[in-house]
Amino acid sequence: MKLTCIGSLVLLAAAAQSVHGWWDNGHMLVSEIATQSLAPSDVTTLNALLSKYDRDFPNTGTVTTASIWGDLIKCSSVVSTYCPSVTTPALNMLDEWHYVNLPVNVNGTDYKNLTSSDGTKLIKEAQGGQALDFLTKTFTMFGKTQSAHAANWALRMLLHVFGDIANPMHNVAGMTSLF
Repeated sequence: MKLTCIGSLVLLAAAAQSVHGWWDNGHMLVSEIATQSLAPSDVTTLNALLSKYDRDFPNTGTVTTASIWGDLIKCSSVVSTYCPSVTTPALNMLDEWHYVNLPVNVNGTDYKNLTSSDGTKLIKEAQGGQALDFLTKTFTMFGKTQSAHAANWALRMLLHVFGDIANPMHNVAGMTSLF
């Protein structure tokens, strides 16, 4: 019994570390992969824009590193390594932008007979979160803004939210009739 309890605690500790692993590394990995798909001159242009916030948010001045900014601005206390400093006021009002809860039956069956090929219909069934709406509106804003400050802010959030919805814990809602 004692050995089982210790083994369970070790597994729980290991799982907790892998969950925290998405915080910075997952975001930066998604953004770094994106830079590999862009022309080098485009990456240079984006990095020049993003570097304007380096004084206030050090080490977030590239496409890869700016992707963590959306979580940094939410820090209301210093917690472990992923909240290195407090932002006052913390911008928790943007929390709903960080995810979309697409319905998935936990028993593996199709939700309301919708499959992955019914993406638009599944999106309409979303159980919360505004990530997809935010991304759509941000792309529209990029075509209209004349403000480098607004473009910088929106690009940082776009990189972050895109990384969030690549995280399985930010893009599905388990559905069951049991609760």
